Amino acid sequence: MLGALVANEVVLVLTKPLAPNLFSLTAGPVAFWTTVGAVGASLVYALVRRLSRRPERSFLIVAIIVLVVSFIPDLLLFLLPPSPIEQVTVGGVATLMGMHIVAAVIITAALLRLARPAPVRA
Repeated sequence: MLGALVANEVVLVLTKPLAPNLFSLTAGPVAFWTTVGAVGASLVYALVRRLSRRPERSFLIVAIIVLVVSFIPDLLLFLLPPSPIEQVTVGGVATLMGMHIVAAVIITAALLRLARPAPVRA
């Protein structure tokens, strides 16, 4: 999960000029929400493993649905009337959505890989 946090912080550094006044694109919120996502995904995966006959497939479906739903707040930032405090730009919203994708791919892959039984060596 540390990988998702590091990757999102790198994305933040590289894309900060796209939305320099967007508070959501600062280190604190990025670290917080990436961590919340990782913990939430871990809890959901544990639950799916208990309840599903095909947990990897089921979790992947849930992860994709959650990723798509996670775009809604980002899109609302852009579609709703602008906040007087923040300057919301297309680049800023695209960066936030990109961070969701980066975190989702890394976290999902890590959970699926870590939970896979180790191959038996002969």
